[in-house]
Amino acid sequence: MADVFEEVEEQLRSARVQTLIARGWPWALGVAVLAVLATLGVWGWRQHEAAESAKASQTYQDGLEALSRRDTAAAGKAFDDVARSGPKAYRALALMQEAGLRSTAGENAEAVSLLDQAAKLAPDPLVEDEAKLKAAYMVLDSASLPEVEARLLPLTQAGRPYVTLAREALAMKRLAMGRTAEARQAFALLAISPDAGEGLQARAQVAMAAIDAGQAGVLPQVIKTAGQLPPAEVAAARAAAAARAAAAQAQQQQQQQQQAGAPQGAPAGAAPDSSEAAQ
Repeated sequence: MADVFEEVEEQLRSARVQTLIARGWPWALGVAVLAVLATLGVWGWRQHEAAESAKASQTYQDGLEALSRRDTAAAGKAFDDVARSGPKAYRALALMQEAGLRSTAGENAEAVSLLDQAAKLAPDPLVEDEAKLKAAYMVLDSASLPEVEARLLPLTQAGRPYVTLAREALAMKRLAMGRTAEARQAFALLAISPDAGEGLQARAQVAMAAIDAGQAGVLPQVIKTAGQLPPAEVAAARAAAAARAAAAQAQQQQQQQQQAGAPQGAPAGAAPDSSEAAQ
């Protein structure tokens, strides 16, 4: 008799399982289909982004080549195409190139507007601060001191990629506005700054000598010719910023390795202490 009850219970369990499977399989299939569609969607979007980036890169390169041939019309068209529809990084670079063309044509207000747009689009501090610094150079001799300070002071903070160039530009503006003591102090710091390139240090020393000789009035003329960043110093600033980023990444990896290799019973502060000692 017990065998009969067990057989009945087994049949009931089997029937319940079959019922659950019959009710649940459409949901399981739907979840699986959604997962596949999501994966295909992500893959498709990445492929689209890669294609757009390659197209923008080629168009931007075409613009640079046209610029090297002094074909400003073709260069402007190429940069405008990228600025309208390319990925953010290429849009920012293209806007900066367009600003250069406008500045060459004497359209400084339009150039500054394009540089401000480029700074907002820039995906990293190197491009963002370069656009902001170029815009500040263009208004250095025409804008008021508060306006220039609003543009340059954020760029003078420690860790920014063009901090020394921004400090030099700000010192020049303050000198032009008669704030000689502040300007000389800034030049003195730049002259001994390990982050400043040799060219910048030399300019700072010349500025101090002119101030001490009572000839500071000739220095503001530099403002009018400072519309472009010195290429060598831009390269140096980019290299320094890249080195700082690499050092920070290496330090983070070291901390992670130390934490992963620490004994389970080690105090929580052990790994940070060792990294602080390494600093």
